[in-house]
Amino acid sequence: MADLVQLRLEDMVQELEVYEQKGLFSKLEIRSIVQKRTKFEYALQRRIAKKIDFLRSIEYEMNLDALRRKRQARMKINEDEDREGWALTKYAINRRIGHLLKRATNKFRGDVNLWLQYIKFAQDTGANQLLNGIFATAIQFHPSNAKLWVLAASWEYEKNVNIAAARTLMQRGLRMNPNDETLWHEYFRLELMYIEKIKLRRKVLGVDSKSLAENEEKMQVDGEENQDDMIKVPELTGEDMQNETVDKVSKETAEALDENMNPILQGLLAKIVYDNAIKAIPDSLPFRTAFVDIYRLFTDTEAGCEHVYETIQRDLGQRPSARAYLAQRHLFVKKTVEQGPTYISSSDPAFVNALKACMADFDDAIKALNQAGMWEEYLAFLQKCDTFVTEENLKRYLDRLTQRALKNCSKTMSESLYVTAINYYMSHDLKTKALDSAKKGVEAYPHSVKIWLLRLELLRDDEDRIDPKELYLKSLNKNPASKELWSAFCNWIQSRYDAKELNEPEADELYTSACNKVTRLLPSATADERNVVKDLVYSNYARWASEAGGAGRLRHAYKKVARNNYPGAAFFKTCIELEKTLGTDKDQKHVVSLFEQAISRSGPGDKPDLYSSYIAHCRSLNQFDKANEIYFRACKDGCQEDFDIQ
Repeated sequence: MADLVQLRLEDMVQELEVYEQKGLFSKLEIRSIVQKRTKFEYALQRRIAKKIDFLRSIEYEMNLDALRRKRQARMKINEDEDREGWALTKYAINRRIGHLLKRATNKFRGDVNLWLQYIKFAQDTGANQLLNGIFATAIQFHPSNAKLWVLAASWEYEKNVNIAAARTLMQRGLRMNPNDETLWHEYFRLELMYIEKIKLRRKVLGVDSKSLAENEEKMQVDGEENQDDMIKVPELTGEDMQNETVDKVSKETAEALDENMNPILQGLLAKIVYDNAIKAIPDSLPFRTAFVDIYRLFTDTEAGCEHVYETIQRDLGQRPSARAYLAQRHLFVKKTVEQGPTYISSSDPAFVNALKACMADFDDAIKALNQAGMWEEYLAFLQKCDTFVTEENLKRYLDRLTQRALKNCSKTMSESLYVTAINYYMSHDLKTKALDSAKKGVEAYPHSVKIWLLRLELLRDDEDRIDPKELYLKSLNKNPASKELWSAFCNWIQSRYDAKELNEPEADELYTSACNKVTRLLPSATADERNVVKDLVYSNYARWASEAGGAGRLRHAYKKVARNNYPGAAFFKTCIELEKTLGTDKDQKHVVSLFEQAISRSGPGDKPDLYSSYIAHCRSLNQFDKANEIYFRACKDGCQEDFDIQ
């Protein structure tokens, strides 16, 4: 190992000599560079190599190269005076970084991030010949990684200007990963980019359809005005006119120059890619809509977008989400960002007509699919439009459509539709309709937490004078594992107590009953759900007790919970914080008791944090012997590696 390290260090001698001769680094700095590189080389030669050693070495070399470039720029050196000498300073570190990356990828061939870093370095340094081998090897080890295929094809197209090689790479990638959506989208984008490039080139040369038409019109005008100044070309004879070869060539030339007659320029290849893509992945609507988003990044792609819409209607026409997407397409702007389609601005004159077209399509979709999912999509669209429409007449129009939709969908109400209806009526101050929808909603979907929360929120508007306590308990019996409902119940108790509608014994009784319920009524819930709800109710009880009766009431409450229930670490942490705030005894014996109970009842995941807090508490009281004792207990429990003792 030492011989190999020495050999690698000797290879750096010429480079370091040039650094010293050119004044880039001092002798002391060069000595430091040698020491650092020696240390890294010994680390890299371990029997079991570590990736972190390669990354640290590469990072050091990159920082060193950045420092070299800054100093060279500050010295304002003319490299032309000694091109060979300065070339060594310029490329020596890059060669070393490349060599380190190559060694790292050889050692850790399964690490895709290392390969990506190697590729980026080669691209940044212009090592185009090296990239061929890197891509080939990386893809060989990671044939299922779409990003590598895309990077390789992009490099072939953009840097090597080789569309055939780029197509070949994408096709090979798709043969190995036929269900990879990214590869299909990027191959589709590649074909559109190529067509766009050809169109731009034709435009520059003046042989596109628009330029040819303009030139022909101009020639006609010039011919009429300046016939005397033009050179007269001999007319074709009858024999020339009968020459089939001339006629054939002229037709082929005309067809080639006419974009409307050329299927390639009309996007035939992109269309074929799309058709093959939906055969491979037939059931995904977002997969298909992404092709529309890509189409809209390029010019003259309306026909392609219509083809995608037709296939969505043909294959996915029974899906509410697909019909909603097709209905909204009239509002899509002609060009959009890659994150997805955006709507025409409501201030645009075309917005009203586009909105009417959307409404007509939604009406047809609802007639064909009169189900809850379709109504949900329709109402979601109306609410979305309402968020960015500012014109008053349009807002009133959308309100009328929303109220009509809520009335017409009453026979196909889903949980989501009930939530939408209640929220809409509440936001428009239609409390009676909101309450009526909430009552029907909890009857139809008694296990819906969202509807129950809205029903409880409307308690004050209920003219039936139903007992709030009974309604809360009914909702909790239907949804015993709901953290949101238990939180609402605790907040209701606290608000009633603050308003003096409940006295202290009544509030204590409600909290005690709640603690007992979350202990007994949650056997069907998962352990995590049960613990979250228990800690929530127990902790709220402790907070209320501390506010209602100070330290005495707090201690009575948490002792009762610890005796009758099964609190977790979160409850004890809350009580410890409250004791620290309210406690008056000097030795904080109640805090110590809580720490001991918490540690004895907590699981392995909570103990490190509890031990750390316990030690910090003892040290804050200058009880260092006690702190050391707790530290040794923590070590015996296996927590010494999980927390840091200051």
